[in-house]
Amino acid sequence: MKSLQELERIKEISLKNIGYRADDAHSYMHQVLICACSENERFNELKTAFVEESEKNGLAGKVQIERIDRLADCPAPFVLVYPEGALYTDLTPADVTRVCKEHLAGGEVVSEFLLGYCTEDGKVSQIQELPYYFKDESIALRLYGKINAENILEYIANDGYCALGKALLEMSPMDVVNEVKASGLRGRGGGGFSAGLKWEFTYKAEGDTKYVVCNADEGDPGAFMDRYTGM
Repeated sequence: MKSLQELERIKEISLKNIGYRADDAHSYMHQVLICACSENERFNELKTAFVEESEKNGLAGKVQIERIDRLADCPAPFVLVYPEGALYTDLTPADVTRVCKEHLAGGEVVSEFLLGYCTEDGKVSQIQELPYYFKDESIALRLYGKINAENILEYIANDGYCALGKALLEMSPMDVVNEVKASGLRGRGGGGFSAGLKWEFTYKAEGDTKYVVCNADEGDPGAFMDRYTGM
């Protein structure tokens, strides 16, 4: 990839292939996203069941079945079905038979397995509307639970690498440093030191070879800056 134009071209192709969640731009009737919890065996069972039952119901090529990262500390894989945004929980392979027949083929959400509720107009509560699990506003991790992290095209389809491409091809080193400083990005420890200043110190340091050491597990006891405290 040698230009931002080429990156944009790949993005457009990727969008056509996968569509964005809950967007009508894709060619699939439904998108089934299975949360990959620590129980990999359960995830594989559900994925196999969805593939087999989709084929039995004549939905081969009409339903996209993907994995996403775990949505929370769930005891069993969550399953998200778009475009409705239905969030199923604690499904078994036997339950998948009903979901494929009644929901994917028949168009009726199986309320018995929903995490949430059906409204009077027949719509289901969207994942971002559910309390407890999804009240947090994610910024850096805003695509977490929405894309398959093992599929680079899904990342590119959602503007992945655009900022990196701009930094490498259109900005000078000091432009990048100033952008990080202006963003207000700070260290995650108790001191909250400016990340942009650290980058500036490194940039201005003498020597041709420089090293930046990243401590990815930093945190002050009691500060809870690096910990998810919702559970």
